Amino acid sequence: MRKCVVRIARADFDGLMRHLFPGDGDEHGAVLLAGYVSNGEHSALCVREIHPAREGIDYVKGNVGYRALAPTFIHRMITRARDERL
Repeated sequence: MRKCVVRIARADFDGLMRHLFPGDGDEHGAVLLAGYVSNGEHSALCVREIHPAREGIDYVKGNVGYRALAPTFIHRMITRARDERL
């Protein structure tokens, strides 16, 4: 099985961690849009964009689980990824 690493800029990682773990003990969500690179032996997902899910708008009460990404947010992210070829 080939391994794949995730590469993310330090500033982006720090911002993502602040969003996901603000200290309130609650769940939070985000979408990472990444490009894929491979040299045949090594593969990497290179994070290009981070899209934090806004509480109550993009990240809402779930029908099955506690919380979920809103379908409209997911659609926007899929469209963005397609447009940017990510």
